[in-house]
Amino acid sequence: MPPRARKTGKTCAYQDCDQSIAGWFELCQQHNADKRAGLIDQCPDCPQYRDSRYPRCRDCNAKAQSTTQRSASDKHRSKYDIEQNPAWDRGDADAEEFFVYILKLSDGKFYAGQTREIRERLDEHRDSKTKSTAGKDPKLVWFTTVNTRNEATKMEAEIKKDIDRNDRQIRRMIIRFRDLLKEVDLTA
Repeated sequence: MPPRARKTGKTCAYQDCDQSIAGWFELCQQHNADKRAGLIDQCPDCPQYRDSRYPRCRDCNAKAQSTTQRSASDKHRSKYDIEQNPAWDRGDADAEEFFVYILKLSDGKFYAGQTREIRERLDEHRDSKTKSTAGKDPKLVWFTTVNTRNEATKMEAEIKKDIDRNDRQIRRMIIRFRDLLKEVDLTA
């Protein structure tokens, strides 16, 4: 049995972790290992640690979103704002899943979106009914499903940020997705 670390009364600096830490450490044993593996790092806005896939910890992200919330009459909506469409409410009531997806365009750029009907939405992209993908030969390169529209719109906003700020993260997501697809046995 390893020697016990001296308790300091401090808790792990990873978001929502309440594990006690010892001595001068900032993180519990598990989160310290995750930090060494590059899976977590410190939030640029506060001393809390977060999943390295995201630009901020949840607390700082929530603060940033609340300070940038715009009224419905604001004509200058940011592409990172979480979308809300009253027309969704009727169809969303019966929906069991929502899709978040990434398209690769002919100019090499990525486009992120979310929908409850992925096949219909892809047809709209291919038929140039979506201004931002019109005439750019959109190809589906990644998708996932979530349970609610709220989850889908939040994930879409985070992916859009990654597209602009961390193109490599998007490419890694696509590579992992393709690797997983290779494991699917379509004959079973």
